[in-house]
Amino acid sequence: MKHFKFLVIGALFIFLGISLSGCGGSTGTRSPSGYSPEEREVIDVAIAFIKTIETDYDTVMSKIATNELVYYYKDPTDSTKRIIGNYQIFSDKLKAFYSAAVNIETLLYEVSTNGGPIDDTATVYGTFKYTYTKSGKEFTEQEPIQIGLTRHGEWKITWLTSLLGHGLSFPSFK
Repeated sequence: MKHFKFLVIGALFIFLGISLSGCGGSTGTRSPSGYSPEEREVIDVAIAFIKTIETDYDTVMSKIATNELVYYYKDPTDSTKRIIGNYQIFSDKLKAFYSAAVNIETLLYEVSTNGGPIDDTATVYGTFKYTYTKSGKEFTEQEPIQIGLTRHGEWKITWLTSLLGHGLSFPSFK
């Protein structure tokens, strides 16, 4: 019976080792120092974009308004909506989020090019985490985020998917 316990524990460790070594898809999840220069460049562009979103609502909205960041037009039936491609931004709700959310942190941890080398397109995966207060209680939310990039001389953000963004696309960069 004693040997059986050791056998089960050993098998569990082997299973966990195999499972963990396969995590992260085809590209794997690596520490920042483990990225190639091309991957690091893509991640740096994505981080700069996200840091703007995290810290400066007015800049993000002004870039949207001046078409510097995205192509959009206002919905003629509702002035609080901005339509980007096939998606809508409810700017009043986004402003409410920015005024309520604190400690916004984004962790970008993986670059994927569907197994090929980074050439003109890439996706950065990460986690979007923020804290907000509602009815006197503090809540922390965390959700996955994906950022698509395309290179036109330099890397540009072409889309962002998260629960907050609901799949924003940036066709002016395509």
